[in-house]
Amino acid sequence: RYLGNGLQQAGARLVELDLSDNAFGPIGVEGLADLLRSSCCFALEELKLNNNGLGITGCKLLSKALHDCYESSKKEGSPLALKVFIAGRNRLENEGAKMLAAVFKKLKTLERVEMPQNGIYHVGITALSDAFEENKNLRHLNLNDNTITYKGAIPLGQALSKLPSLAILNLGDCLLKSAGASSIAKYLTDNTTLEDVNLTCNEISVQGGLDLVKAMKNKTKLKQINVSENQFGEEGVEEMEKLMKSFGMAAALVLEDDEGECSDEEQDEESEEENDSDAEGDNSNLSHNDSNHSHNASNQSHNNSNQSNNTSNQSHSVSQLKQHSVTDFLAAP
Repeated sequence: RYLGNGLQQAGARLVELDLSDNAFGPIGVEGLADLLRSSCCFALEELKLNNNGLGITGCKLLSKALHDCYESSKKEGSPLALKVFIAGRNRLENEGAKMLAAVFKKLKTLERVEMPQNGIYHVGITALSDAFEENKNLRHLNLNDNTITYKGAIPLGQALSKLPSLAILNLGDCLLKSAGASSIAKYLTDNTTLEDVNLTCNEISVQGGLDLVKAMKNKTKLKQINVSENQFGEEGVEEMEKLMKSFGMAAALVLEDDEGECSDEEQDEESEEENDSDAEGDNSNLSHNDSNHSHNASNQSHNNSNQSNNTSNQSHSVSQLKQHSVTDFLAAP
């Protein structure tokens, strides 16, 4: 809050704001929100909030502040035109993803989005995918280590097919498996701008790997497709390498530490695990309320014993956030 007040008093006009790796959490976002709403940030192009412990509550406050900044700057004739948004390792989950998606749809100016390791399941991925379609200049997308699965791969793939400038795509460790990988591959077939693709650690078997390789054909700008640590097996690896060589793109294929082709029994088990993961994504909000963010639970406990006013006010604010729909919350004064 003091930093924000100082910048406002100095009349700063920020183009880039990087507060990554500071553990200010949702409480700190209250001070950040005041800065983001001010004219200091009307011309902001890059916002980097990696590893700040935002959580769902902090993400909602952040989304509201960005929405207000957009609306206020728009009234002055030059709406916020954010190009870079980075917020990895913040446990944003589905609720936070949906809030940010609503803001992204308004902006339409994003060129780089990085939101790795945020506990986002297919519900949140679907909302984000809908927003990505509105940002036609999106060039760099990193959703590494979120649980996309096949259910999320479909809407995400559809969005990717509508991004004419997409060059860098990181979907590593997203539990895509073969069905999800094949879906992504289908929607990347007509892309001609890809340069770097990361689909490592996704439990992809032979068919998914072959579909991905086939989708790389005629991509003259491609420098690398990394599909390491999947489950192609020795024969699958050889077949993929042979295909890439036939395209004249052998050097672009990175395929290391393959885990070996899985058996039919293992594939059946994987299918059951994917269904379980999807179910977990559908119920992630309930799971969050029960077990995530001890900070919120602490606030409730403080309220019961009538302790500090600041904590009580924040708890009241959190409960209000949960009661509003995304649209209502962002539009509220």
